Amino acid sequence: DLAKTRHESHLTQIQELKADSQEQAANHEKEMAYARSTMEGLKRDTEKASKELRMERERCSNLKVDVAAAHAAFEPYKRRAETNELERKKAEASRERDLRALRTE
Repeated sequence: DLAKTRHESHLTQIQELKADSQEQAANHEKEMAYARSTMEGLKRDTEKASKELRMERERCSNLKVDVAAAHAAFEPYKRRAETNELERKKAEASRERDLRALRTE
């Protein structure tokens, strides 16, 4: 009778351990599925960010080209303005000399 009770007790323990082990395995599988899902999401986010970064670098490169072109296009106007300024100063100095010459006469 005692042996039968111990045997039943052992069987109960075995069944409890088996059920606990199955529950742990199921929980582990859920955690692994969540981890895989999270990793896939992170992978997609990383790919998207990399694509956006490439596009932004290309845009910046294009802007640098645009700025260089604008500077080049502006250069003749800048030189012309500098020339005009020199001519104005020369004319002003000439006018001042002429006015002084008229005053001294």
